[in-house]
Amino acid sequence: MRVRHLVLGLVVLSVVGAWFFTPHYATWLGVEEAGAWGDQFGSTNALFSGLALCGLIYTLVLQSHELSLQRKELSATRATLESQRQELADTRSVQQELVAEQARQHFTELFSTTMLVWRDAKAAEICEGNSGSHAINLAASEFQRRISRAVPNTSEPTTATDEWRAHRKLLVGQAYEEYVRTDAPDLLHVFRLLYQLLRLIEEAPPGVDRQKHSRLVRAQMSLGEQLLLIYNATSRWGEHKLFPLVEKYDLLQHLDDTLIGHDSYWDARAFSSYSDRPSSFTR
Repeated sequence: MRVRHLVLGLVVLSVVGAWFFTPHYATWLGVEEAGAWGDQFGSTNALFSGLALCGLIYTLVLQSHELSLQRKELSATRATLESQRQELADTRSVQQELVAEQARQHFTELFSTTMLVWRDAKAAEICEGNSGSHAINLAASEFQRRISRAVPNTSEPTTATDEWRAHRKLLVGQAYEEYVRTDAPDLLHVFRLLYQLLRLIEEAPPGVDRQKHSRLVRAQMSLGEQLLLIYNATSRWGEHKLFPLVEKYDLLQHLDDTLIGHDSYWDARAFSSYSDRPSSFTR
């Protein structure tokens, strides 16, 4: 590095010295001899001018080549960044799918566990020393006998009012609540677990077949349980939370409406999915 600086300094010093002493030398030679002496350097000036032009052209070529290399490097860098971005996107997609799969597995485990607890609750003693579906069917029959006494079995008037329907619904709801409290309190536990099952289905993660799981729940319900579900879901205990889910997931799909009396106080939305049937529920 020091040698390079030394050579550069000597070249600059020589050029400056030549520029400084040339006029004095020309004055010493005289006008005619100085002109002849200066003409000797015309070809040299042309040579250096041509060399300067060649140097300029070479410099432009080098700059163009460097710009081309820079463009290639930028293109390669862009391709690398795009590849990395795609890899990150693929990794994020895989992670999201893993999280979703874990959520589905957790739902399946929780749903299966709750189903087992629900079955065990129905298999336990429910009323009058009876258990299982038999006890629930007996409870449904007994309550229907009581409701016939609690609510007069009169036909719906031609111009029924909302107040009339609300009154009948209130009477049935009071009769159901009194029956459950005094004779079958474990039914509340059964229907609370049913609500938790339906809530799990409602809040299931993406990718879960909600209708499939609701059909599994419906398949576990006896006729008596469906009958009692109507009364529970439209009572004050279930009308705000359980009833909308019963309607949404068609838990009453296979219920024969001829088994239900005093239908005029029911909310027609509970049976809106079955308007093709000639039923009093769809009026």
